[in-house]
Amino acid sequence: MPGDMVSQAIEAAHAIGHAHGGRRFAAAVGQFAETLASVPDYTPADVPSGTIPLLKTLAEDVIVQIERRIDAGRDRAVVQRDLAESVYDVRRGLEEIDRWQRHYLGAG
Repeated sequence: MPGDMVSQAIEAAHAIGHAHGGRRFAAAVGQFAETLASVPDYTPADVPSGTIPLLKTLAEDVIVQIERRIDAGRDRAVVQRDLAESVYDVRRGLEEIDRWQRHYLGAG
């Protein structure tokens, strides 16, 4: 459900901001990226007004947090590499949302 999607995104973003361990941080980032990736599974009528701008804002904040964590250098190299890849996952999710919006706006 789209409402669950918003709750999941907010929970994951909150967990990212409060995670101290690398594994918890990475797991929360993964959950956030999965939530973004689920948006195109819905029709625009299923997604409440304001959801997409909220998700985009959260995504930009998540990317900043990931980049700060990488820059801090407190995680092992493999975790840092995985976090760098997760930035691409989040950006890919944003691109898919943009494509989804264009598809439906163009079809309407």
